[in-house]
Amino acid sequence: SFYAAFLNSAIVAVSVTARTRLFGSLSAYTIARLRFRWTLFLLQANIVARFVPVIVLMIPLYIVMRSMGQLNSLAGVIIAETGFLLPYAILILAPYFDSIPSELEEAARIDGCTRLGAFVRIVLPLATPALAACGVIMFIVSWHELLIPLILNARPDFMTLPVVIASLVGD
Repeated sequence: SFYAAFLNSAIVAVSVTARTRLFGSLSAYTIARLRFRWTLFLLQANIVARFVPVIVLMIPLYIVMRSMGQLNSLAGVIIAETGFLLPYAILILAPYFDSIPSELEEAARIDGCTRLGAFVRIVLPLATPALAACGVIMFIVSWHELLIPLILNARPDFMTLPVVIASLVGD
């Protein structure tokens, strides 16, 4: 079961890292470039929401995952961890996107790119260091996550490595 747990941890960590980088980069770009009336409030609410301990949200998370039919599956763990790590990715990437000069995107848009095209062709290549740092952080945090896989998975087939290692601790 050690090798299966290692494989499960790798699948979860890679999937969570890819999803948080994808959705986090899109969200952070939107926050950095498109200023709405509630943007500052949403950023502050994001920071305040990080003060809530994860254990407080485990019973509602369990109920939601049970109603979605995602208990005892890696997909449920991936969805839950992505939801918990996405605000951190946004907090990492938004200031970096804000530091990239908007004139580069304006030049690309004058040349015929859409906003999404300018984001993909201009901003993402310039944000490679931030995306790499975000990816490393998200991978490490996801790999070491114990509580979410422990609560959502009861079957040994879907346990991750931290859960298997924690189960080795005895009296």
